[in-house]
Amino acid sequence: MPELGVGETLETLLRDLNDEYDLTRRDAAHKLGKLKDPAALSALIAALRDPSKLVRDNAAFALAEIRDKRAVLPLVELVRKDPDGRVRKSAAKGLGMLGDRRGVEPLVAALGDPDPIVRKSAARALGQLRASEAREALERAASDADVLVRKHARQALERIRK
Repeated sequence: MPELGVGETLETLLRDLNDEYDLTRRDAAHKLGKLKDPAALSALIAALRDPSKLVRDNAAFALAEIRDKRAVLPLVELVRKDPDGRVRKSAAKGLGMLGDRRGVEPLVAALGDPDPIVRKSAARALGQLRASEAREALERAASDADVLVRKHARQALERIRK
């Protein structure tokens, strides 16, 4: 992913987030996350509805990088409803990074996602949250068909026990 270029500012990146080209919007979302400026929050939340999964994916992670709790509910909505597994994965990862308890229930539900990358990220995020109320769901996930889901569920259970 590209880093900030010469002359790129919050204002130019916000403008680029509305560009006609998907890759320009994707790069702008990524770079806005690197800036970690809460002034980009509302534009990134709006980008979660972008038609491009690449933009939604980068916007979800950028919101987590900004570390503003106002991103929790939009990420919850994304992990529950986005049609793309990679986007749901980024939303789950973001919920773990934000450390807000409102993410627990949707992450537990995401342990049942059909996409193993989503289940893995949900398990990891629940470990980051040290969500003891997710113990039963994580114990089930520790027997998942996917090896990475099992691994992250077990690691989450260890973190909860500490």
